[in-house]
Amino acid sequence: MNRQLQKALILFVLLNPHWVEAKTVYTFCEDPWPPFTIGYKGMAPTGGISVKILEEIFAQMEGVEIKMILLPWKRCLHDVESGNIDGLMMALKSKQRPYLIYPEPVLNYNVRLFYLKNKFPEGFQWNGVEDLSQYWIGLLAGSTMGEQFDTAMEKGILKVEQSRDFELNFRKLMIQRVDLVVSNEIVGDYWAHQNGVSHLIEKHPKSVLESPYYIPISKKSSLVQHLPTLNRVILQLKESKAIQRIVEKQLASSTIAPSPQCAEC
Repeated sequence: MNRQLQKALILFVLLNPHWVEAKTVYTFCEDPWPPFTIGYKGMAPTGGISVKILEEIFAQMEGVEIKMILLPWKRCLHDVESGNIDGLMMALKSKQRPYLIYPEPVLNYNVRLFYLKNKFPEGFQWNGVEDLSQYWIGLLAGSTMGEQFDTAMEKGILKVEQSRDFELNFRKLMIQRVDLVVSNEIVGDYWAHQNGVSHLIEKHPKSVLESPYYIPISKKSSLVQHLPTLNRVILQLKESKAIQRIVEKQLASSTIAPSPQCAEC
């Protein structure tokens, strides 16, 4: 190599160290779950709350990049468990997923029961799991309702019909194939609004679950070594209200009012 050219390359590398720094690409998956993840299965999401939050978090971390893909939820869980995918874009903590590590929580939201107003014109009351045993409940396959509800489902106390995606659950609700649907409050409100049926669907004021949402990481992923940095960035973005601003902006664009819980984002 020409000596002058060699010197020029060395000088360029010294002045531009990031040019030669190889970034590790980590993959996250989720199913289509508007307004958290928007898009089509088998493709990268086109937008959503979770997408924007992940982009902001990993933009603050050096040496790493991310890509995101939308998959059926159970396949997404399987791929993360096997280590083929590095993490979930957003999920509740569950004892059913011992293969995950949970960083600092990102958001707090309610999970509620949605129902048709004409089926329950006066609403309905429930205090415990047993009070819901008379109803058929629609649930996303592979998702959790919290330890108490999951245990009741396993014991056969609750009659649960699981679907491959959340939209199918709500379509079943509309034709009264199920009596109730368990859903994240914002997701349920968004679906009803987008489909023009907000006047037909109501959500019970009592929460099934009030819990943080995380960005879980597969224990088999090398991303685990970046966990201290990831936790630090999440805390900084929460303290600066950056995550809250992302949520509010995304919800404003969908004309769904922010949940009061989001004040804790």
